Amino acid sequence: MTHCAPESLPTQLLARLAGYRQVIWDWNGTLVNDAPLATDIVNAMLSEHQLPATALDHYRDTFCHPVEAYYQRIGLTEKLSFDVICQRFGQDYRAARDRLNLHPGARPLLHALSQTHTQSLLSASSQSSLEHCLDHHRISTCFHHVYGLDNHHAACKIDRGHELLKAAGVRASDTVMIGDTDHDHEVAEALGIDLILIADGHQSHASLSQLGAELYPGWDALR
Repeated sequence: MTHCAPESLPTQLLARLAGYRQVIWDWNGTLVNDAPLATDIVNAMLSEHQLPATALDHYRDTFCHPVEAYYQRIGLTEKLSFDVICQRFGQDYRAARDRLNLHPGARPLLHALSQTHTQSLLSASSQSSLEHCLDHHRISTCFHHVYGLDNHHAACKIDRGHELLKAAGVRASDTVMIGDTDHDHEVAEALGIDLILIADGHQSHASLSQLGAELYPGWDALR
């Protein structure tokens, strides 16, 4: 009989967060490792319309916000409307989301922080999808506040972020956000909170390094 080895706690990141009272996490790409799935879904749509496929590295180099601009970059909006692309992406993502894993080290870190910090989730995923995923991964109890959007268009999180800060009652100066994209940088600046980026998600280290934020190359670098 085999046993899965326990995940190691990212002690470097845990120590880095000690000075804050609240951690606001992004979901897609930051906690859940779903960039490969996103690449597969995009490639399926590209193939159906005889457009060149994209590899994961190229996806990360070209992905951006607003998301519609990314689909314009790869030529998909010349074949499909943005609404249709979002509907198709959401449909394919929901069909596969329960096969996704959290990044190694994310689970023990979430459990450790839930004992010492106010821990919140701010995501461009729909609220219902987000709650489903947290229940599936059995980490719902790690979060005091969960704020998703009311659609599948991966739109702006800034308004929801302001609502979250007000509901949490933790000062912006005592709060840090952890994400993986340029939009997380935009959100953190709008909310007046610190930001840590991890380049294990939907944008490459090269893309994120242009933002000037605190940046780690991946979860492996946080142990």
